[in-house]
Parts: sequence; C-alpha cells; structure tokens
Amino acid sequence: MSRLHCKEMFQNKWYQSMLPNLSPALQMDIAAHCYRHTFSSIWFFTVGDKEEESRFFNQLSLVLDPRVFCPEEFLFQRGERATDLYIVAKGLIFAKGKVYRNGHVLGEDMILSVGRRIHDALAVTYVDVFCLSKDSLNEVFDNGDFKKIYRKVRSA
Repeated sequence: MSRLHCKEMFQNKWYQSMLPNLSPALQMDIAAHCYRHTFSSIWFFTVGDKEEESRFFNQLSLVLDPRVFCPEEFLFQRGERATDLYIVAKGLIFAKGKVYRNGHVLGEDMILSVGRRIHDALAVTYVDVFCLSKDSLNEVFDNGDFKKIYRKVRSA
C-alpha cells in the first residue's frame, strides 16, 4: 500500500475519532456535509421526516468504521453472512456486474435478518470505504428515537 494512501487513511480515522468531541450542532453540520447525500440515497434510511433523518444520519456518522482494501481483495464474497454496509469513499469496486465508485453504497442486504451475500464485491483499485456494521446500526436504533426509520428498515 502506498505511503500516501496510508497517510490519508490515518487522517480519516483521526477525523472520525474527533467527531464525538464536537458539540452536537457541529456534529450535525459535519454529518450533513459529509454523509447526507449518501445516506439519503439509501432507500430504507429515508422516511420523509427531515428532522428524524438528520438526527439519524448524525448518529450513523459517529459509528462508521473506515477501512481500506487493496486491489484484487474481496470486500465480501457470495454466501458470506451480510453483516456490513459499505460506503465507497475512494477507489473502484466491481460488484453485480457494475463498477462502484465514490459515494456509492454496497451491501444493503445487511439489513435482512439472515442475510447472505448473493454476489461478490472486489476491489479494482485501492479502496477506502466507510463501513456500517449491523451491530452498530442496531446500537443507533437502541439508543435513539428513530421510530419511522426503524419501522422502514425492519419492513425491508
């Protein structure tokens, strides 16, 4: 892995670790700026209640886990348990016969109760992703008041 790529990854991890130290208002501003467009493109996270979505997106932004994959490394393979959702920050991923790049989301099947991957996802280049685990998502639901989004996710 290139030295520059590692430096960017550690910078992102540091920025991510600083979010909880900011005021709630600043957290909301940063979450809205960095993730709103991506989160709002995930159909089961949008319910038409902008206030609930903003609070929910803020909490999600605090539990995202940055990860890096090398070229020709699998993010996940067919048949594996679907436990993570991936938001592509940088790089190219081949999955479902398409190429995914910055801002795209993979692994939506993680919301299913016994979800198994139905396809592979392969890094074509060095890839930076933000990962949302099923456990982290459940923790956000357990600790917050997101009734509309929770119902939509559970009915998906």
